[in-house]
Amino acid sequence: MTGADGRPRITSGSHDSTVRVWDPDHPGHTSQALTGHTGSVWAVGIMTGADGRPRITSGSHDRTVRVWDPDHPDRVAQVLTGHTGPVRAVGIMTGADGRPRIISGSTDATVRVWDPDHPDRAPQVLTGHPGPVRAVGVMTGADGSARIVSASHDRTVRLWDPDHPDHTPSPHRPHRLGGGGGGDDRC
Repeated sequence: MTGADGRPRITSGSHDSTVRVWDPDHPGHTSQALTGHTGSVWAVGIMTGADGRPRITSGSHDRTVRVWDPDHPDRVAQVLTGHTGPVRAVGIMTGADGRPRIISGSTDATVRVWDPDHPDRAPQVLTGHPGPVRAVGVMTGADGSARIVSASHDRTVRLWDPDHPDHTPSPHRPHRLGGGGGGDDRC
């Protein structure tokens, strides 16, 4: 992401429950710590806020997604609750209205779509994975609209249409146990 001074920044999450913002041009300097999570931070993402400035999103073992303003680390982060298991993945997509949405995946086997401009609204909940969701992403469908991609410990990948959340997509099974590569066979 780009900091308020126009220089690049790196963000990271940690087992110490913090999100950190690093200046790659000054590796010896102490990083900025964003505190508030009560469990390990497993995922971070970057989005553009309504004011055009960057925001950091994070997912944690504490079952929350948080939205941070890196220019005001002393302010309380926006806290999005609803997952019943640790949040292992976060992503950002643009909604049909042109505004950002936060995508989260959890060990509760759900993918959730949050509207950061309306944190009091319940998220859209996408169900269908029988196992923990480990990764989420966004792609453009053939019709030009956004699609959500999720990957699960159940060894499947699903492609979701956020405009039709009641439709559970068929799983793609690109991974199998016993791949013969000598590595870890878990998805």
